[in-house]
Amino acid sequence: MARTRSIKPSFFDNELLGGLSPLTRLLFIGLWGQADRAGRLEDRPLRLKKNILGYDDVTVADVDNMLESLNANGFIIRYQVEDRSYIQVTKFEKHQNPHIKEKPSEIPPPPSLGEDEGGSGAGQPEGAANEGLGAVMSLFLNRINPTPSQTSLDELKGYAETLSPEVCLKAINKAIDGGAEKQNWNYIRGILRNLAKQKVRNVADWDRLEAERERRKHGANRKGPGPDHGKDTGPPGAAGAGAGIGGFHPAEEADE
Repeated sequence: MARTRSIKPSFFDNELLGGLSPLTRLLFIGLWGQADRAGRLEDRPLRLKKNILGYDDVTVADVDNMLESLNANGFIIRYQVEDRSYIQVTKFEKHQNPHIKEKPSEIPPPPSLGEDEGGSGAGQPEGAANEGLGAVMSLFLNRINPTPSQTSLDELKGYAETLSPEVCLKAINKAIDGGAEKQNWNYIRGILRNLAKQKVRNVADWDRLEAERERRKHGANRKGPGPDHGKDTGPPGAAGAGAGIGGFHPAEEADE
């Protein structure tokens, strides 16, 4: 049963939320009315499609991807308890005032959030749990692939945690600047995988590697052609000075 909820002006000021598609934002608003007084509801994309986006030309898979986008950006938490799937709208009780007669939630809180830690009061868009990760996911979803697989999202999240969100943002922007043929997950993953192998942990590490690569390249140019000049020394990026510093080769590229 849908409930009456309020929407605050700050909803329209949130840049992270504004980076998501209009239908994703509409779905987010609709979730509030479907949620109980603690901001929890069952994670059932088919039912949510019917109840919230019944007049829109979207598939159940589209709704599932929108939910995952909201989850990746910290606006909701998708979780399971005893093999049942639920959604927690984050900071719900901070922004909503449920009617006094609404019955208490019968849905368990997310395992990572106890009742006193925000599980019963986790809401409106103010709340990305991790703004760096949210920025990565938002840029990827809006500029690279609005409907990625869960596997690619999990991989991107893993790289954001190990390499830093800033490195991931730079890699995504590198793909964007490279044109349509490079604007895909495999191209970005190749960059990130290469950086991980070289133990890059932040943008400063990446910048140092690129600077060193440029120094070696210019040094080789000043020395002139060596004894192997004119020989086929293998593909670019093979072991040596050209081995990709945050780059890789077309064999790695393919649309997801």
